[in-house]
Amino acid sequence: MSGHIYPGPEPTPGPGGWPGQMPPAGWQPPVPPALPRKSRAGLWAGIAGGAALLLVLCCTGGVLLVRFANHDPSPGPRPTGGDGVLQIGVDLPFTGANAIVSNDTYNAMQIYLDQLGGVAGSYPVALYKYDDSTAAGWDEQTCRRNADRHVANKAEVAVIGTFNGGCSRTEIPILNKAGMLMVSHANTYPGLTQQWDSGEPDVYYTSGPRNYARVFPTDEGQGDALARVVAIDLKAKACWVVTDNTLYGNGVAAAFKRSANILGIHVYGPDSWLDKGGNYVNPFLDPYALYGADCIVAAGSFDNHGADLMRDKAAFWPNSNIPFLASDGFVAVDDFNRMSGADGAILVTAGLDYGDIVKRSPNAQTLAKAFKTKYGHDLNNLYALYGAQALQLVLAAIQHSDGSRESIRAQLMGGGSSTIPHPKSILGPQVSISARGDVTPQEFEVYHVSGGQLQAAKIVTVT
Repeated sequence: MSGHIYPGPEPTPGPGGWPGQMPPAGWQPPVPPALPRKSRAGLWAGIAGGAALLLVLCCTGGVLLVRFANHDPSPGPRPTGGDGVLQIGVDLPFTGANAIVSNDTYNAMQIYLDQLGGVAGSYPVALYKYDDSTAAGWDEQTCRRNADRHVANKAEVAVIGTFNGGCSRTEIPILNKAGMLMVSHANTYPGLTQQWDSGEPDVYYTSGPRNYARVFPTDEGQGDALARVVAIDLKAKACWVVTDNTLYGNGVAAAFKRSANILGIHVYGPDSWLDKGGNYVNPFLDPYALYGADCIVAAGSFDNHGADLMRDKAAFWPNSNIPFLASDGFVAVDDFNRMSGADGAILVTAGLDYGDIVKRSPNAQTLAKAFKTKYGHDLNNLYALYGAQALQLVLAAIQHSDGSRESIRAQLMGGGSSTIPHPKSILGPQVSISARGDVTPQEFEVYHVSGGQLQAAKIVTVT
């Protein structure tokens, strides 16, 4: 998943409408009388239906603005962009393997903002695109440069992103020094908000109060979700846990063991299928490894000799019908799905299947329909929906702030705009951001492998 490196009171509606509520089908935003504006390169004016609508078209990395407000926002210190528009940076990998996902995410966010009239309360708002990647993937130097650009852009008040946890680790301290809010729609790495590796998370927040939040669940929660599946669905009493001996795998295994003990499940291990040098170690050579176990839980990534693990499982336990469960490092890996020993496996992943979100959320349905109308293809991208959820929270924080970076940060980080209730949220249920920056509740998708394919089975909620 993208994050691997390795509740407040409900706000009241403002004059521009509640940012968490999608407009009804066919709704068109009111167009105020046009005011003279200073021209700038890249802008063109179009007149349609007798209403003036100013569009800003851009190429990759530029600005896409839709302006509807003709008055100064509510008083208070705020960034000055020369035109009164508050900018939200969208910091994603727009180059390389994740370009399609990132562009769909950005476009879905823009559609959502357009449907709200391009405003958060009385503040006109625009999205500003930042590419944090090269053809090879996210790039640390580019992420650091982007963070400096976010801070230097006086009109920018918040950042949505990044997609990769490593990039967020680079940017958070720089934005923290400027008191600038950052909300990720994809990071799963726990250390960004809680103790995980040495010095975390305090190392990211040395200059001020916390400024980072996420709407996506954490890797740690995968261990909790796996334990609930074992206890509730399998009704198992004992499990053998193996890990790939990485920070990610060991963390998920530790979380599973903690939750399993609470639920009355005995845990054998954790044992590792990799040594400290990253070499494969056959854990099935221990003849007592599975003694008394009702299931096997693999915490780690299939790329780390997961195929060797599965081959030896089949060789040493050819007639075993013990259920095999794994964390999301095994999800969406075709090589794993096609292995004979994978059939019947149960996999847990952070975040929900796109279809499950759309099925239960009218707001997500409206957004998906508008996306297909505009772009001619299905959205079918769970990160786009989580991106829209991140934007929804940021817009609520802007609406109820004085327009300054610090006020917007405080509104979301444990303040009055940290919760979007059901059914107004993009994801459907109530979404809240804790004071430390994690989303609550956290939701996980459970998949079954059948005939070489993943099939979404159920949602597990961890509070």
